[in-house]
Amino acid sequence: MPSELHRKLLERAAEIVGGKTELCRRLDVDRHALEFWLSGRATPPEYVFLAAADLVLADDLSRAGQDRRKQQRDTPPADGASATRPARL
Repeated sequence: MPSELHRKLLERAAEIVGGKTELCRRLDVDRHALEFWLSGRATPPEYVFLAAADLVLADDLSRAGQDRRKQQRDTPPADGASATRPARL
């Protein structure tokens, strides 16, 4: 499972920065190493994983800051009941 998490995080980071070549540049790693990690045959070093996580988190925070909703969306109760719950603040 950790390798799946690493792979998905690296893929998302590549999407955010505009591709694998740019991600390699930002992480200061060889393309061959990135491809190796994306294939799941190896786990990236912790510093690479954390740098990629920083890229994804920064993007998520930026997107959240642009969200114009004032309240969270109402979600149906987990038990399937139709009662409405007030939105959490």
